[in-house]
Amino acid sequence: MRVSILFLFISSLCIAQHPAYLKLGDRDQVPDIEFYDLLVDQKGNRWFAADKGLFRYDGTTFIEYTNKEKRGFSIFDLNEDQQGRIWCLNISGQIFYVENDELIIFKDLQKELKGYLPKLVVSDNKLFLFGLDEIFQIDIKTKNFARIVSIDGRREIAEPALHGDMLITSIDDKLIDLLSGKALSTDNAFLRNNLVKSAWYSYQGTLLYLKKNKTNKLYRYNLERKTLIELKLPEVLRYTRVQKFSIINNELWLCSEKGVFSLAIDKDNVIVNDRWFKDFHISDIEKDLQDHYWISTLTEGLFLVPNPNICTLTGVNHNITVLEKENDSVLFFGTRDGNIYGFNRKSQKIISQALLNKGAIKDLVVHNEKGVIYVLADRGGSIHSLKGLSKIGNFNVVAGKSIDLVDNNRLIYASAGSSGLVEFDKDFNSHKIVLQSPKRSYASSFNTFNTTAWVGNVDQLIRYDRTWLPSEIKYNNEALSVNHITHATHGQTWLASFDLGVIHIDQNESTTLIDHDKGLLSFKIAALKTDKNSLWIASDKGVQFYNTHKDELQSYTSFNGIPTNKITDALIYDDTVLFSTTAGIFSLNKQTLGTKQYLPEILIESLTINDNSREVSDTLKLSFKETKIGMKFRSNVFRANDHIQYAFKLKQNDSVGWSTLDLGNNNLVFNSLGAGKYQLKLKAVDRLTKAESPIKTIYFSIEQAIWKTWWFLLWCSTVVISIILGIARYIIKRKAIAKQRELNQLEQDKQMILLKLENLRSQMNPHFVFNALNSIQEYIILNEKHLASDYLGKFADLMRKYLEHSNKEYITLAEEIDSLKMYLELEKLRFEDQLEYRIEVDQNIHQELIEIPAMLLQPYVENSIKHGLLHKRGQRKLHIEFKNQTDYLICVILDNGIGRKKANELNNRKKSNHKSFATKANANRVTLMNFEKKEQINVRIIDLFNDREEAMGTKVKITIPKQRKEINV
Repeated sequence: MRVSILFLFISSLCIAQHPAYLKLGDRDQVPDIEFYDLLVDQKGNRWFAADKGLFRYDGTTFIEYTNKEKRGFSIFDLNEDQQGRIWCLNISGQIFYVENDELIIFKDLQKELKGYLPKLVVSDNKLFLFGLDEIFQIDIKTKNFARIVSIDGRREIAEPALHGDMLITSIDDKLIDLLSGKALSTDNAFLRNNLVKSAWYSYQGTLLYLKKNKTNKLYRYNLERKTLIELKLPEVLRYTRVQKFSIINNELWLCSEKGVFSLAIDKDNVIVNDRWFKDFHISDIEKDLQDHYWISTLTEGLFLVPNPNICTLTGVNHNITVLEKENDSVLFFGTRDGNIYGFNRKSQKIISQALLNKGAIKDLVVHNEKGVIYVLADRGGSIHSLKGLSKIGNFNVVAGKSIDLVDNNRLIYASAGSSGLVEFDKDFNSHKIVLQSPKRSYASSFNTFNTTAWVGNVDQLIRYDRTWLPSEIKYNNEALSVNHITHATHGQTWLASFDLGVIHIDQNESTTLIDHDKGLLSFKIAALKTDKNSLWIASDKGVQFYNTHKDELQSYTSFNGIPTNKITDALIYDDTVLFSTTAGIFSLNKQTLGTKQYLPEILIESLTINDNSREVSDTLKLSFKETKIGMKFRSNVFRANDHIQYAFKLKQNDSVGWSTLDLGNNNLVFNSLGAGKYQLKLKAVDRLTKAESPIKTIYFSIEQAIWKTWWFLLWCSTVVISIILGIARYIIKRKAIAKQRELNQLEQDKQMILLKLENLRSQMNPHFVFNALNSIQEYIILNEKHLASDYLGKFADLMRKYLEHSNKEYITLAEEIDSLKMYLELEKLRFEDQLEYRIEVDQNIHQELIEIPAMLLQPYVENSIKHGLLHKRGQRKLHIEFKNQTDYLICVILDNGIGRKKANELNNRKKSNHKSFATKANANRVTLMNFEKKEQINVRIIDLFNDREEAMGTKVKITIPKQRKEINV
């Protein structure tokens, strides 16, 4: 008796369909629960007039607009003028408009309106306020205020309607166009409302006239013929409190205390196409640029219907695991708690039920020829009659995953422990399992087109031919692991792989892969169903339809209507697709397939230059100081921060690629940009559907600083080089005069030798100066100011040292080593630290007591650098070593350069007859110093080679007779 009563109750349940919707709440920071009016402006912004004020939704948050002189909170009657300004008013008589993102008080009519809330209409640069018994007109430009209609308190003025270029209202029995001031008709008995609230609406070129009383009446008025026809309202509309009519893209909607109705007028009848939110008092409905429907209520806040073609079955709230179709009218579904139900789509009623107590239902297969349905559950399988779901038999498959019908007496199955065939006798009294494979399996399917059976187990995909011989199916010679297998009408097979995506295998066994690169939302696929030769894919990220002819994916996610991503199965009909979820069933109307999907738009909200606000513009011209550019942008897409990413490309040429900001980041800052012309390209990308906004381009240029211009640098370089050359010429000239005076005082015989010696030494200084000044000039031309300054300072120190040494015949070894270090440091700068040198001195050498000829060693060091190391690739090394012998000081100069042979080849290739002045001069100088000397200076140059006779550098060995420094006591 208990079961019968339960079944009678279930069978009497009527399952209604309702569009899937979202109730906006704390997550979206909805500012109120009481909303009076909605408006979607020309730019797609959504505006809300609420009890707590005026708000705009920017795709992420609700932004409040207020004014410090505003009285109270509530805002009513949203209007948009031709300039895109938003107008509204409050109950205190203040009229506002929004411009440049600020709420501005236009006029305060507190005294005139006396606390009454009028109807506000903006048209043709005029404001109209409709009170109970008077109408006010305000010129927007001049703010001139006038009372244009005033009647006694026994009559009311009808709410107006904008109809073409007219503003229609009725007063007494007259129909009036307020914009022209003309009476369109008079002596209309039906307009004598006797304090009955009434309103005019413009719909599809005609006028609708609504009388609101205990019983609502709706009329259609032909303005040309001046004829009136009463329209027959459904009973539910005659006795409900009407809030307003809304016309959205020629769709007629009625907002009431009993929900919102989608209406159509067929001849003289008003037909209800649909009814939403029947338990709520709806104040308004609007459709945004994404085709989302926004619904405001007086008590429950805001609702959003992303896609009215996606509906939920409101009476089915089970945790459903699987769907199966008997025919176009009847379907079955199994639940997580182990029940199966029969459901009639036409009557929208549950018609049968079976409580199995075998754990979650994993799969259902209808066998119409035998009038049974096979049920696979966690703890075993069973067979039930299609009528009433009475049990006929059992089959022993536990921990099952899937089953499919092979023929009248056999099923192919996959379970956690095995796969195989279940063979039944004629009356399902007994069964046996054959071709059992002891491997964990996830999917099984039978292809009726080519009579092949498929099983996806833990590490293989097996296909059985007509004789049940198995073969492994691979993809790119790799084993496949799949959890869903389905077949199209012409035999093609579709597979859901755990790690590759969706794979298509045609009759010729050629394969096609649908993966992330092709737009697949996720590899975690819950359902895979063929629709003729196309495919439906349900995953943890939403639903996708793959059109095989166009080779494209169309996505449906929570942002465009899917009520939940916890999808478990799908069922395909000619006009509809049903999806089971952990909370029930929802349907998707196929008429939405192929419709153009909304492209996200990118809007630049603010622009800063050097942290200072600047008006947003597509073209900017900036000074050389304005090098920091920042901007904030957004997209009007609902909950944009959850799925919209922004990409940018800042380029001076076309080779720059796109850079993508992190999800939720809508700020971009460029610091210290250089001079030049730039293009900044921006776009918004929906990371779920892969849809991209049109590219927004901003052009800007930054001027070059005057001191960085080429002509200024050239002028500075010329001045600096001229000064340096003048100083060098002056110093050299003074030195030459001083030396000449000194030589004239020497003895005649000795004068010839010393004159040659001093001339050679004085000639070496300008040679090095010339090389050094060339390096300084190069740094200046290359704008390396720091290096030029450093080089010039060290060059001056070295010149001063050389000038000191030029007055001496001999200098101490310490002074020579110090000069070499200074010279090598200058060369190291010129080589940009690609020169490594090392100077070693035996510990038993007294550097301060031993003297050597001034500037003897520097030319050989210079020759190693100029001819050996200059053309060396990689690290350049120079080693200078001083050794002590009894009567001699040995100096060894070793480099890892290219060798003398390679250096000569390079010089010959340059066709230069120039020979190193320093080398020739030093050879002559050594000859002069050895003249009539017993102990002579010896110079030996050795070429170094490796085992393969490849040059490894050059070694110069200089033997110098020791000369002790005289110490005055």
